[in-house]
Amino acid sequence: MNKIRQNFRRFLQDFYLVLIMLFLYAPIATMVVLSFNSSKSRTQWGGFTLQWYTQMFASRNIMAALQNTLLIAFLSALIATIIGTAASIAISSMKQIHQTIVMGITNIPMLNADIV
Repeated sequence: MNKIRQNFRRFLQDFYLVLIMLFLYAPIATMVVLSFNSSKSRTQWGGFTLQWYTQMFASRNIMAALQNTLLIAFLSALIATIIGTAASIAISSMKQIHQTIVMGITNIPMLNADIV
């Protein structure tokens, strides 16, 4: 009886995980599929096309925005990596009590959403 209960609980956990993933990724998959639709309507399939992508890549404003976005993303990732590496080296060289205090303070922003 205990084995059946464990299997049922495992099934419910897996089903819950699949349901969450479905709600998270189904809208994204829908938008990807509809981006290749030649019709402007979301309810009627007009055939496969790359028309919307050619228009997007032909636009100077969109390409400038993409360039700025990629530049900001690269620079922020580089700066965050440098700061994070320096901070981890500094924290690992601290005494245990100071290390515990700093780790507690740095974890506050992550816990803030749960507390609120």
